[in-house]
Amino acid sequence: MINYFRKMKFAIWIVIILTVTNLATIGTIVYHTYKWKSNHLTGGKQTNHGRSGKFFLQKELNFNPQQEVKYKEYRVNFFSESKEIFGQLELKRTAMIAEMARILPDTVKLYKYSDEIGALHASLKRLQIKHLLELKNICTPEQNVKLDSLYQRLIGPEGPMRHRDSKEGWNHDNPNLKAQ
Repeated sequence: MINYFRKMKFAIWIVIILTVTNLATIGTIVYHTYKWKSNHLTGGKQTNHGRSGKFFLQKELNFNPQQEVKYKEYRVNFFSESKEIFGQLELKRTAMIAEMARILPDTVKLYKYSDEIGALHASLKRLQIKHLLELKNICTPEQNVKLDSLYQRLIGPEGPMRHRDSKEGWNHDNPNLKAQ
């Protein structure tokens, strides 16, 4: 009888610990999801992070006033258009998760969502290419050399965006990441 109560007490403590762990995990996921959305879907309302009123590329490339006007225009357009695509991606992912949660998920629907998500990613990549080419068009030849170097560091084969989940991707001492 005493053994039964001990086992019961132990089981209750295990349930309490697992419940607290699950609640902490869910809270963390919700927090990071909200933080990600607020950082990535704000459009033109992003901060300069104390860069004396200039965004990273403006500062790095030392734009003249005419270039700054064009850059800001391109930037606002890019974030406006990409925000729409991110919204569509969110809807497709939500629909895909809802379908997968069903007792008998429809694989045809799931494959369709997968194709649509892939097409949206392709649209986003084309939008990024358009934006980067617009920037290239407003740069002087010297600025284009610097811009190409920045592209290589940011999105090239050895850039930080290639290894987001590993420490190597964020190693700024890597000689392959240094400006040429």
